[in-house]
Amino acid sequence: MDSNPYVNINFVDLLQSQQDTSSIPFLTTQATEGINFQQETSSGRKERRTWSPTDDIVLISSWLNMRKDPLVGNEQRSIAFWKRIAAYFAASPKLAGSEKRESSHCKQRWHRINDLVSKFCGAYEAATIEKSSGQNENDVLKLAHEIFFTNYKKKFTLEHAWKELRNDQKWCDFSTAKTGEIEECSSHAKVLRLKLHGHGTLFLSKKQGKKRKKKRAYIERNREEGHVRLWNDYFSETPTYPGNFFRCRFRMNKPLFMHIVGRLSNEVQFFRQKEDALGRLGLSTLQKCTSAIRVLAYGTAADTVDEYLRLGESTTRKCLEHFVEGIIHLFGEEYVRRPTSTHLQRLLDVGEHRGFPGMIGSIDCMHWEWKNCLTAWKWQYSRGS
Repeated sequence: MDSNPYVNINFVDLLQSQQDTSSIPFLTTQATEGINFQQETSSGRKERRTWSPTDDIVLISSWLNMRKDPLVGNEQRSIAFWKRIAAYFAASPKLAGSEKRESSHCKQRWHRINDLVSKFCGAYEAATIEKSSGQNENDVLKLAHEIFFTNYKKKFTLEHAWKELRNDQKWCDFSTAKTGEIEECSSHAKVLRLKLHGHGTLFLSKKQGKKRKKKRAYIERNREEGHVRLWNDYFSETPTYPGNFFRCRFRMNKPLFMHIVGRLSNEVQFFRQKEDALGRLGLSTLQKCTSAIRVLAYGTAADTVDEYLRLGESTTRKCLEHFVEGIIHLFGEEYVRRPTSTHLQRLLDVGEHRGFPGMIGSIDCMHWEWKNCLTAWKWQYSRGS
């Protein structure tokens, strides 16, 4: 009997060959290539260079010198500008033997320095405002670091760069250019002082934020001309305006007004006409009293008499204050008092004679019912109050 034709020695050899090749690791070449790629990548990667204080100072010097270049300055493209700075930076003898830095690295580092130094300038200005008696420069600098940390939640590590830039014109004008940020830093300084001294007694600096005062503008008003005009209009022998105009505009007769002017000029130091250091006469008593009367009579602002009487707004307010105080002091006992029974009866008789029985005095009678009211005034006083 013949053997089975399907059983062959080749089948056994094939099975044996599969068992021998099973010990060979799968994808051996791919794994080896991956390990080699990682080794080459780690070996080819460069270490990140940190910026030392010397590097920062040389970079600042390069930027300042390049900006102040009279031939080029800032009138150039950004790429060319930073390439010149990088070349200037690499040529510095302080960095001899160091690896060359790219222009993009210098640009990024400078922007970081500029941002942090500008913020610290605001903190330092706020600390200077909060400086109290007995503190030196080190105390102010320490407080500036505390304010910076309070505002930005990180420490300021570029003090060497700030010392290089603080005397430059750009950073010297920082306090005037960014007042809002400095005021904010100043408020943080006050809060910080409360925190620092909160364990013992509460401490607040008496010095408030310094505000730049505007220069006071001097206006030559020619006060002599104002006095001459006032005299010719009302007080000369032949005045421009007669007595009825004076009574309407001053709310009193001319003799009474001149009596008040005489008493004030003799007994109140403020209303006396004086001379300045150059011998020039100041404002006259008539100008001062007239300005106060006009403000009281018409209820207008203090600067409305400037064009006619040649008095400034603040001077008119002073005249009004001294006028009221002088009237109370000189005429208070006789006139500024409660009316007697005789005076009350006289006022009642006058009111009854004019058709208003029981009336002592009135400031505004327009609410009295009027049967034949003028057509032009119709509905103007109909509130019923």
